[in-house]
Amino acid sequence: MSWLSWGATLAGGAAAFFYLGVPFLVRGSQWLPAQYRFQPLPFDDYIGLQTATHQQHVSLLRERGFEVVTFLSPTLMVDAAVTLLRHPVRHSLCSVATLSNAQSVLDYVELVRSWDNGAMLVMNNSTVPNPFPEDPARLQCRLPGTSPDQLYDLFDMTERYLTRARGLTARDVPKDQVSEFVAGYLQHEAERMTTLGYFAAPVQGRRPCTIKGACLMTWQALWPFKGWIAYRHRTAVNQLLALARADVGLP
Repeated sequence: MSWLSWGATLAGGAAAFFYLGVPFLVRGSQWLPAQYRFQPLPFDDYIGLQTATHQQHVSLLRERGFEVVTFLSPTLMVDAAVTLLRHPVRHSLCSVATLSNAQSVLDYVELVRSWDNGAMLVMNNSTVPNPFPEDPARLQCRLPGTSPDQLYDLFDMTERYLTRARGLTARDVPKDQVSEFVAGYLQHEAERMTTLGYFAAPVQGRRPCTIKGACLMTWQALWPFKGWIAYRHRTAVNQLLALARADVGLP
């Protein structure tokens, strides 16, 4: 066998490992809670979980009119510190999250507008893509690395445009129901992923990852699928932002 053939065989073996072997490792480490229930976290416990970036994001959003609702540390596959905020005038919701494990720390801001018909606009600045397929009823826009200030401006412009263009009525989630709303949002997502076959039915309080889910989540993070998915999402987001800018007369 020639060196070229050996090289092709080794390359094929490495590709097979990543595309077929890694999903089995992913399957063993991924799960979702059977039921999301949030309990407010005492501030003294919570402060040790957040980062300086997290605190800066909360401060910026408070300057934009948001009010802190509660602090949470939800049960996830990683350590999590979440600040929930609500705008008392616009009635939009926001979460500032710090997710961490032994390898990395991720800080991001997510803004949510809910309408009475069940539709939602979800915009965040996370640098990590959502591993799950998008929900048609929930318009998701990821703008990685965007500052919280700019993110809020884009979110406010976009949700105003969608409300007018589609004749929607904004849903006001009362302050004392924000935690329940977020838990319901995550519960809906977990059940949707179970219906799609990414996760199995709950067992001992957890929804274990299926082989199908592990393969699809792994493959979308690898070449060439990763680039194609990112391109499609970026194109859709840019088109939506262009419509929103045109609606208010911006270039």
